[in-house]
Amino acid sequence: YVMGGYDGTNQLSSVEKLEIQQSNNNNNDNFFYKKHVQSSAKTTKKKMSGKGKGGRGEKKSTTTASAKAGLQFPVGRIRRYLRQGKYATRMGAGAPVYLAAVLEYLCAEILELAGN
Repeated sequence: YVMGGYDGTNQLSSVEKLEIQQSNNNNNDNFFYKKHVQSSAKTTKKKMSGKGKGGRGEKKSTTTASAKAGLQFPVGRIRRYLRQGKYATRMGAGAPVYLAAVLEYLCAEILELAGN
């Protein structure tokens, strides 16, 4: 609303000025109300009772690293052995997966030769 050539927008932020332009362009009276309701709904938090989430609802089935990699050999066990063996100070996430794949391939080749 412009009164006497002053629209009062010089004290508003650029986002608020953009909202005013959009509301004027769309002729939408509830634009500011909707924005306010959406922003206030995002900031509200639920209070927890302090008991945590344990024992509630259905348990999700966990997917093993071997199943994710499509392997039969245990990736988690190989990861544990690599950590406990102190072979290196650092270990990448793909190292036990790669080692499990190599061991599985070697076992498959040996079993194939033994079957012939």
